[in-house]
Amino acid sequence: MGTGKIVYEGICEVVNGKAAFMRQSMEDAQVLRLIAERLKEKEFREKLGGYFVSDGGNGYGRAYSEEDCGKSGSMLTVEGLEYLFDEVFSEKIMHGLKETEDPAYKMYVLPMLMNGIKKRIDVTGFVIYGIICSRRCRQALWAEMPEGDDYYRYYEQSPYAGWALEECLKAEEIWDARLLAGLLEKMRKEEEGGPSYRLLMKIIYAGYGDLRKWMEGKNTVSGSDIKAKVFAAHSGEYSMLYCISEMALALVIAQDNETEIYPDYEMLLLLHFMEKGEAEMWEGNDGVNYYKADEEDAAENKKFLKKFMEKYGTASSLEALIFKKGTGRMDSLVLGVMAQYHISPRMFCGMDLTEEEVQNLLKLNDNWTSKSYWSVLVIAHLCKYIEDLKEKYLMHTAEAAGLHSV
Repeated sequence: MGTGKIVYEGICEVVNGKAAFMRQSMEDAQVLRLIAERLKEKEFREKLGGYFVSDGGNGYGRAYSEEDCGKSGSMLTVEGLEYLFDEVFSEKIMHGLKETEDPAYKMYVLPMLMNGIKKRIDVTGFVIYGIICSRRCRQALWAEMPEGDDYYRYYEQSPYAGWALEECLKAEEIWDARLLAGLLEKMRKEEEGGPSYRLLMKIIYAGYGDLRKWMEGKNTVSGSDIKAKVFAAHSGEYSMLYCISEMALALVIAQDNETEIYPDYEMLLLLHFMEKGEAEMWEGNDGVNYYKADEEDAAENKKFLKKFMEKYGTASSLEALIFKKGTGRMDSLVLGVMAQYHISPRMFCGMDLTEEEVQNLLKLNDNWTSKSYWSVLVIAHLCKYIEDLKEKYLMHTAEAAGLHSV
């Protein structure tokens, strides 16, 4: 996978989905039997035979039948694997796409439909997120990087300053993430394998020593190998972003241990998920496909808002919604939940949503009910308050440490 360390350059890979899928499928006995049946056809056999090269050439898949292909020790080229895919699987795959509504199936076959497309993935966010999610990594970070101001300056001058990855983090994790971004930026300005790189790997190994131990003695590691290792440790509930980040760290560890990374079909699937994760880190919720209201929907939303105001007296104040008129079951539930965490809706006094914020809420849906808007209003107040607390925390900790807050 590439020629340089991905922690410096990111992942740059040409997606040959058909060839990768075919190469992986050749390990399946049923697929081999299917190909053996097709080899009885003279036209197919002769065409496929033209795609073989001798060992040592640009070959990627072993011959299925030396007797039929007549080339002992020969290998299929990428073009041969693609031809084989088109002949054996293409029709079945396209039929499956037309018949199914299963998003998992559509996701799985996606690399097959993107043949020859170049992918470039920046792994910075995955490295940072994977470290942040590990308590031992963060402890090593605090122990090894006590003086962080130099690293924070690297962060502030980097393209990662203020990026949306921070929306995925708890307030107390944000400075650590900025520290790591600064370390990565400094590392990339040094000679490859320099002191910052070794420091980064020391921090990674503090929390992912099991991945390093698993990698020992392996000459090659594939996407399938990494996926099986990571998901075996995360059975049940897990964060997909965390699993992807751990797989990215596995690639970093493989290269540090000089283990060759074999780009099989599972690796191409990983690249697709990494591409989506990278977009989220840069765009945040702005990258989500929201419902787009047209003029008719906007008019309906205006009518709904008027009715809601007439019934409850407010569409922007959680405190007023609960204490001035009350809404029976809904206000009872909210009060009950908040009481469990020693919170009163009165804490939101003076934090009414602005007119713009109310209009932005209405744009999220085209079929509002009193119950759904009530619920969203509660969530909006909580999010607004959390964001306010986070900003105050960052400002306070920055002032205490003599740092700049971004």
